[in-house]
Parts: sequence; C-alpha cells; structure tokens
Amino acid sequence: AGLGAQFLRHLQRTRLLLHLVDISPMEGGVEGISPVEQVRAIERLASAAEAFGRGESVPRFKPHGAREVRAAATAFLDMRARIQRHIDQRTALLASVSHDLRTPLTGILGAAQAALPHAPPGPAQDMLVQIRNQAQALQQLVDNLLAMARLQQGGVRLQRDWLPVEELV
Repeated sequence: AGLGAQFLRHLQRTRLLLHLVDISPMEGGVEGISPVEQVRAIERLASAAEAFGRGESVPRFKPHGAREVRAAATAFLDMRARIQRHIDQRTALLASVSHDLRTPLTGILGAAQAALPHAPPGPAQDMLVQIRNQAQALQQLVDNLLAMARLQQGGVRLQRDWLPVEELV
C-alpha cells in the first residue's frame, strides 16, 4: 500500500479514538472546528493526493479545515496545477518533435527503397539496406512517440471490453 493509504488508515484510527474519548463537535477544536472535522479535512486531502498520484482527476477538491490543513491543501492544488502544466508541455513537445522528424524520415526511407533495386550487389546495396532498416526503426520510434503523445492528451480512448482469447492470438 502507498503512503497515502497508510496515512488514511492512521487517520481512521485517530478518528475512532476521537469518538472513543467522546470529543464532542460542540467542544470545538482548532479554529472552532471539531477534531472529527479536522480529521475529515485531512482525509479528503490525502484521498485527493492519492487519486492524483494514480492519474485520476480530482476536480471538486477544495481546501477545508484548520488554517494549516487549508494551507497544505492549497499547496497541493498549486503543485497539481504545475505538474499538469509540465505534463501538457512535455506532451506538446513530444508531438511536435515527432511530427518534425516524420517528414525527413519518410524521405530517407523512400529514397533508400527507390535506390535499392538499382544498386549493384555489394557494399552499396548493403549500405542501402542498412539505411532502409535504420530509417524503418526510427520511423517506428517516431510512431510510438506520437501514439504516446496522443494517449497523454486523451486523443485515444482505451476500449476496456473483454475479448475472446482467440481474437488476441
């Protein structure tokens, strides 16, 4: 289990202890917020952080609780926004570089394939085969980068249906 899950279990035990000692919400805790509500605010923050770490969106999370908990939650929201900006920039860069590499690679591959049948057997033909093979390998790498960029941008949706094993083999 991750640290977030361990933290949540610890908070649940703390919450149980607060109930066992019968701390009433009316007695008030920090800033007039009951200890139980304080624990709930920390649990919500831990759940939001855990979900973000798994790549899930947490659109409705808002800072609650004591000043310190709200400060931590606000810092989490700021960090999440910065990370998302970096992910978006990296994805855009991957897509841009992949597209820019695709055109010259297609030219190199086409030229090698067009020249190969006319090359005399020997070193020249071997070199053209090497050029063609390396260009194909680079083209596969570029295609994979583009696919990864599309996945990260949400341009490709995974189909999560059961398939018969025969269709996969």
